[in-house]
Order: sequence, then C-alpha cells, then structure tokens
Amino acid sequence: MSRRTFIAGDVPGRVCQQLADLTRRLAADWPAGQVRWTSAQSMHITLRFLGDTREEQIPLVVEALKIRCAEATPMALTLSRVGAFPNVRQPRVIWVGIDGETTDLRNLQRHLEQDARGLGWEVEERAFRPHLTIGRRNRFLDPRRDVLPQTTGWSEIEMTPIPFVLDVVTLMESRLTPKGAVYRALHQERLS
Repeated sequence: MSRRTFIAGDVPGRVCQQLADLTRRLAADWPAGQVRWTSAQSMHITLRFLGDTREEQIPLVVEALKIRCAEATPMALTLSRVGAFPNVRQPRVIWVGIDGETTDLRNLQRHLEQDARGLGWEVEERAFRPHLTIGRRNRFLDPRRDVLPQTTGWSEIEMTPIPFVLDVVTLMESRLTPKGAVYRALHQERLS
C-alpha cells in the first residue's frame, strides 16, 4: 500500500486567514467554477512533492526530515505578490510569491531534494520557485467555454506584504477527493 505524500513548510494560521481574504478578492475577477481556490486550512509551501510513498519509505523520509530540520534555522519570509504558472495570460496555478530569507529556504529545499533522490524518488525537473499556491484553474473546463478575466489586472491586485516565520516543516499525506485534495500531517519537525 502507498500514500500520496509531500513535504511542506507550515504557514501560520493568521497568515492563512489573510491569504483567504486575498483569494476572495481575486475570486471576484474570475467566472464561477474556473478556479479551485485553496482553503485557509490547506495553505502551505510545497518543498518537495513525493507522490506515491510506500509505508516502509515513510520512516526513512521522517529520519531525513529530522536531520535537515536540525540543520536549518527558522526563516523570516514575506508573501508579497500575486502571479501565475506558466504566466498570467495563461494561468494554470495562481500563487503568492515569497521573499525574505529565500536563500535559506532554497538550501533546505535542495537538501530535501537530494534526500528524496537518495531514497529512490525521481529527480524533480522543475526548478524550485518559492511560492504558495492559492488557486488552480479547473483543468476539466471545455476550452470553447473557458473564459479568462478580461484583463490580467487580477495579477496586479494590491497586496500588503505579509511577513511570517517559517519554523515547522511537515510530511503531509494528500488524499484526492472530488472536492479537491485533503491533507493530513504524518510528521512535523521544528527548525532548530
């Protein structure tokens, strides 16, 4: 048996609530049903998506997480701008960018990537771009009826920077449901 897992940086509840307010403002620019907005309780910073994880791999991932978190210190980060992958004209993923101690964040992510490869996962081909996903376009839309907002102004929405400290990293399980992914913490580690 396997579980669908990923490693995430935890985001404080007050920050998630501020982001939920932002997503409500953004949602007003989109036709209903076009974007699945991330709920406040599901917000996180994905450091490494693992995917299918066998039960016997979980303790190995936890051990690697303990080592890496003991080597890292809490990071002062700031959520500061709205963007999209691959771009704002053809958005599939809507995100909030991360500034601040991103060198430390990138180093932690790089070490977790090395550990994942050492434990048998495929190399992640995409470069790590620090962000927090707040919405995903519905991929099952009929392209003939798919309507984007009239302008890309939604991506230039005024956003007051949101500072926070990243001090907890979690191994998460993700269960896919018709209403979206449901997350459950399998193990948490504090940054030392």
